[in-house]
Amino acid sequence: MKAIRIALTGLLLVLVGLAPLGRATPVARAATLVVDNTCICDDSSGLPAYCTIQAAVDAAVLYDTITVAGGTYAELVTIDKSLTLTAAPGTSPIIDGDVDGDTVPDGTVITIAADEVAIQGFEIRNGYNGIAGETSTSAITFNVIHDNQNVTGSDGVGILLQGANNQNAIADNVIFNNDRQGILLWGDSDENAIEGNEIYNNGQQGVLLGFSDDPKASMYTFCVPDETQIANDNLIGNNVIYDNGLEEAAYGVQLWKADGSIIEFNEIFGHEKGIYLTVSDGNAIYDNDVYGNSYGVALDSGSADTYLAGNIIHDNGISGLSILDLGSVSTLVNFNQFCRNGEYGLQQLAQGKGIPAVDATYNWWGSASGPGPVGPGTGDHVTAGVEFWPWDNSPPTDGPCHINSVHAQKYEDLDGDGARGEGESGLNGWTITLYDAEWNEVTSDTTHTVGQEPGWVLFEDVAPGDYFVCETPQDGWINTDPGSDPPCKPVTVTDDGRGPGSGPLFAFIDHPGAHEFRLSYLGLNLRGLDLDDPDDEELISRLSEPWLCLLGQLVVADPDLLIEEAGALDPRYLIEWDVSEGFDDGLYYLPVESDIFQCTIQLGVKTWRGSAGYSTATGFIECGGAPTVLFGNQEEPTAVSLASFTAQANAADVTVAWETGTEVDNAGFNLYRATAPDGPYAQINDALIAAKGDAVSGASYSFTDTPGPGTFFYKLEDVEYTGASTLHGPIQVTVAALVRRPLRRPTLPSGE
Repeated sequence: MKAIRIALTGLLLVLVGLAPLGRATPVARAATLVVDNTCICDDSSGLPAYCTIQAAVDAAVLYDTITVAGGTYAELVTIDKSLTLTAAPGTSPIIDGDVDGDTVPDGTVITIAADEVAIQGFEIRNGYNGIAGETSTSAITFNVIHDNQNVTGSDGVGILLQGANNQNAIADNVIFNNDRQGILLWGDSDENAIEGNEIYNNGQQGVLLGFSDDPKASMYTFCVPDETQIANDNLIGNNVIYDNGLEEAAYGVQLWKADGSIIEFNEIFGHEKGIYLTVSDGNAIYDNDVYGNSYGVALDSGSADTYLAGNIIHDNGISGLSILDLGSVSTLVNFNQFCRNGEYGLQQLAQGKGIPAVDATYNWWGSASGPGPVGPGTGDHVTAGVEFWPWDNSPPTDGPCHINSVHAQKYEDLDGDGARGEGESGLNGWTITLYDAEWNEVTSDTTHTVGQEPGWVLFEDVAPGDYFVCETPQDGWINTDPGSDPPCKPVTVTDDGRGPGSGPLFAFIDHPGAHEFRLSYLGLNLRGLDLDDPDDEELISRLSEPWLCLLGQLVVADPDLLIEEAGALDPRYLIEWDVSEGFDDGLYYLPVESDIFQCTIQLGVKTWRGSAGYSTATGFIECGGAPTVLFGNQEEPTAVSLASFTAQANAADVTVAWETGTEVDNAGFNLYRATAPDGPYAQINDALIAAKGDAVSGASYSFTDTPGPGTFFYKLEDVEYTGASTLHGPIQVTVAALVRRPLRRPTLPSGE
């Protein structure tokens, strides 16, 4: 076992879920201004309220709060200072960009031209864009933004931020029916968080994040942007994104020239491409539910060092994941679930000599038998150029890729003790049958190799209930496990929902060039949970299968304790690497000791180095699995335990000798000879050669044969008193022809 530790130097730590990326800086609050056009109002004095939002904004000073009463405000608002614009409690004021009421928008509804702006609680509609501008450390939350129209040819976006937009929070909005994107961040935009939004029925992408000097050109013609300008380290998480791209660019989430982003815990469906990465490096796609798209995830145009982990990618029409070009081959795909995707679970189009295979190990492919048709199984298909072994052969305990299964394995019980031990390998070619509780046959199969291990039968899509699993006996073998007649074992299949299982706990990506890494706890979605006093039932519902496995190993089964002490599994204390170089490829199993666990946790850590400078390490745990039934068999002892069997050629005959170790119920022996190994063989002894050994000790035997010169083959037959017999051999011997000297020397002619 290789010991590895973490050395920290110049790190940027982002604990996704516990301390989300890109939260806006809280703004200080000064005075509160009121806007209410439903009663007496005055835009000059603001007493008792302003009539229009713009008048209140103009009158406000830095960090003021403007509270807007319910009602409809047909105006265009420009915010040019740091302030908070919020709906009055219990209301959802409408800000309408059709100022003159002619059904044609008159401009962008809200334009932001300052940093540290908060906009929350409004219905924003009928503008060129809903909200647009350039800002940092701002928050756009709890708004409904819809029906904004592309009047000019480059508008029609729900939220459009262009330029340098950093550390903004766009959260908990509902964004729909906009002519172009739901959310578009276009420019040198870093560390923004797009979280908890519902985004649907927009004309193009649900979310588009990227950069170009000419946004319109890049979006429509994909010209190559300035290589030095990249959108970095953004978070797109916990959104529901569906049915976007009604006009074109039907993508749920697209990154274009956007590096180092995390896309996690989203539900994405109803697109041509659910997640589409173009010209974007070092992005992480974690814990998403991606389904009902033509392509679940697609990587193109040199999107290198992408890492997918913990995702459920299912029921997509063409493929779950498509790698569309050579520049995107440097992709890591581990610990995901693929099932029921149309043509491919994973499609790798950049195949050829010298092109490395995509690391797609430790995934569930919809069947414990693994992927097909390049793979050996019946699960989702993969193409050539994909490394898929080892795969996850434990079905998920719940979710869209869950199936109920019973696994059986046949092994050779060499020592006959009725328990599988080291060195006792699986046996292929045995029939295993599944019966229901009334002994009606459900299905049967023959044991075969799964992965690299022989002896398996996999019964999948089994309904919950009680069953019997039985083997069909074979001649010459004795069943030792279970050792019953008939050799059957009961098994119960339950469908109790999510339970402990194998999978990832954390992942982190190291970017040596930036001397930083990002850490994410996978399968642990704590957004919106009160961590000061979490409800245990709610907290448990947030835990993935591997975290439930850890929960079952706590000294005190307290989910709060598991979260509080998650640092016991923090890779910084387990793995050491040079931040200037990143990780090398490797797989390690490390013991983790902590007072919170009943025993030492065996933590797997898989490391990987990409081609674009990023490297990753993923911590995982192996736990649970489908019910597995074992059957052990030992070969029946033969009548004779043969210690040796030889043939020695002499001058004129052959001595055939044999020695036995033991002889059980042995009557005697016959010898057979042939001139070819396959026969035909003829018996050469006139009568049965009587046995001299017994069940405790054996004996030595010899027989002289005179076959003449040539090459010969011999077989030995032991014959039991019951008449049963066993053949041994053949063995080979060659007898040389006899050479005779002449009786007298011939007379030589004289030399005359």
